[in-house]
Amino acid sequence: MKDHIIRIGIAFAICAVIVGGAQTLPALTEPTHSVAEIMKSSRQNNFRPMHYCNSALSGVDCNCFAQKAAQVLVDKRTRIWGWEYTNKLDLAIDQGRKACS
Repeated sequence: MKDHIIRIGIAFAICAVIVGGAQTLPALTEPTHSVAEIMKSSRQNNFRPMHYCNSALSGVDCNCFAQKAAQVLVDKRTRIWGWEYTNKLDLAIDQGRKACS
């Protein structure tokens, strides 16, 4: 009898782990990218660091700015697991401006 109760407990624990794991998966009908992400991506793809630097920044080495901004934009690594910067384009501009002033 005791062995039977232990097996039921193990089966219950396994089912709970399976249900809990399934809850963390996204729904099959959920879109992979939101409209905001698509717009942000197209804005990043159209960003030209040299043109932006020449037209909007003063007192900044534009060659340096273009290099730093490009490094930030192509870097796909997340800094903290599970988190990413909300707007990589703003980060690239800020990093480039600070590093090349």
